Amino acid sequence: MKGLWIYIDEMNRKAVTKIKIAWLVYGMLAGLAGLAVWLLVSSFSSITAEWSLCFIGFPVIISYFAVLLYATKKEFHDGSFTGQTNIYYLAEYREKLL
Repeated sequence: MKGLWIYIDEMNRKAVTKIKIAWLVYGMLAGLAGLAVWLLVSSFSSITAEWSLCFIGFPVIISYFAVLLYATKKEFHDGSFTGQTNIYYLAEYREKLL
Protein backbone atom coordinates (compact mmCIF):
# COMPACT_ATOMS: atom_id res chain seq x y z
CA MET A 1 0.00 0.00 0.00
CA LYS A 2 2.86 2.36 0.79
CA GLY A 3 4.46 2.15 -2.66
CA LEU A 4 1.26 2.97 -4.50
CA TRP A 5 0.50 5.69 -1.95
CA ILE A 6 3.87 7.35 -2.67
CA TYR A 7 3.24 7.09 -6.42
CA ILE A 8 -0.15 8.81 -6.04
CA ASP A 9 1.42 11.44 -3.77
CA GLU A 10 3.96 12.36 -6.47
CA MET A 11 1.19 13.28 -8.92
CA ASN A 12 0.66 16.96 -9.59
CA ARG A 13 -2.87 17.12 -8.17
CA LYS A 14 -4.67 18.56 -5.16
CA ALA A 15 -4.77 16.41 -2.05
CA VAL A 16 -8.54 15.86 -2.29
CA THR A 17 -8.12 14.55 -5.84
CA LYS A 18 -5.32 12.25 -4.69
CA ILE A 19 -7.61 10.75 -2.05
CA LYS A 20 -10.28 10.12 -4.70
CA ILE A 21 -7.67 8.46 -6.93
CA ALA A 22 -6.53 6.29 -4.00
CA TRP A 23 -10.13 5.23 -3.29
CA LEU A 24 -10.63 4.30 -6.94
CA VAL A 25 -7.33 2.43 -7.36
CA TYR A 26 -7.49 0.51 -4.09
CA GLY A 27 -11.17 -0.28 -4.65
CA MET A 28 -10.40 -1.75 -8.07
CA LEU A 29 -7.45 -3.75 -6.71
CA ALA A 30 -9.58 -5.12 -3.87
CA GLY A 31 -12.36 -5.99 -6.31
CA LEU A 32 -9.92 -7.84 -8.57
CA ALA A 33 -8.51 -9.73 -5.60
CA GLY A 34 -12.07 -10.67 -4.54
CA LEU A 35 -12.82 -11.82 -8.09
CA ALA A 36 -9.71 -14.01 -8.11
CA VAL A 37 -10.72 -15.58 -4.79
CA TRP A 38 -14.26 -16.16 -6.05
CA LEU A 39 -12.99 -17.80 -9.24
CA LEU A 40 -10.70 -20.04 -7.21
CA VAL A 41 -13.42 -21.03 -4.74
CA SER A 42 -16.07 -21.51 -7.43
CA SER A 43 -13.82 -23.87 -9.36
CA PHE A 44 -13.64 -26.22 -6.36
CA SER A 45 -17.19 -25.87 -5.04
CA SER A 46 -20.68 -25.42 -6.39
CA ILE A 47 -21.31 -21.81 -5.39
CA THR A 48 -23.35 -19.68 -7.75
CA ALA A 49 -22.56 -16.40 -9.46
CA GLU A 50 -24.50 -14.44 -6.83
CA TRP A 51 -21.68 -15.13 -4.40
CA SER A 52 -19.38 -13.08 -6.62
CA LEU A 53 -21.07 -9.96 -5.26
CA CYS A 54 -20.00 -10.94 -1.75
CA PHE A 55 -16.47 -11.87 -2.77
CA ILE A 56 -16.00 -8.67 -4.79
CA GLY A 57 -18.18 -6.20 -2.87
CA PHE A 58 -16.93 -6.66 0.67
CA PRO A 59 -13.24 -6.08 -0.19
CA VAL A 60 -14.20 -2.92 -2.08
CA ILE A 61 -16.10 -1.58 0.93
CA ILE A 62 -13.25 -2.51 3.26
CA SER A 63 -10.72 -0.80 0.94
CA TYR A 64 -12.73 2.43 1.16
CA PHE A 65 -12.36 2.48 4.94
CA ALA A 66 -8.73 1.35 4.75
CA VAL A 67 -7.86 4.33 2.54
CA LEU A 68 -9.81 6.61 4.86
CA LEU A 69 -7.89 5.36 7.91
CA TYR A 70 -4.54 5.45 6.11
CA ALA A 71 -5.25 8.99 4.85
CA THR A 72 -5.70 10.24 8.40
CA LYS A 73 -2.21 9.00 9.33
CA LYS A 74 -0.26 9.85 6.17
CA GLU A 75 -0.16 13.26 4.58
CA PHE A 76 -0.70 13.95 0.90
CA HIS A 77 1.45 16.88 -0.17
CA ASP A 78 -0.40 19.72 -1.80
CA GLY A 79 1.34 22.88 -2.90
CA SER A 80 -1.54 25.20 -2.12
CA PHE A 81 -2.07 24.03 1.48
CA THR A 82 1.36 23.15 2.85
CA GLY A 83 1.46 22.07 6.45
CA GLN A 84 -2.15 20.88 6.53
CA THR A 85 -2.98 17.28 7.29
CA ASN A 86 -5.34 14.97 5.49
CA ILE A 87 -7.92 15.40 8.23
CA TYR A 88 -8.35 18.97 6.99
CA TYR A 89 -8.79 17.79 3.41
CA LEU A 90 -11.24 15.06 4.35
CA ALA A 91 -13.30 17.53 6.37
CA GLU A 92 -13.25 19.96 3.45
CA TYR A 93 -14.33 17.22 1.05
CA ARG A 94 -17.12 16.14 3.41
CA GLU A 95 -18.41 19.72 3.62
CA LYS A 96 -18.53 19.92 -0.18
CA LEU A 97 -20.65 16.77 -0.29
CA LEU A 98 -23.11 18.10 2.28
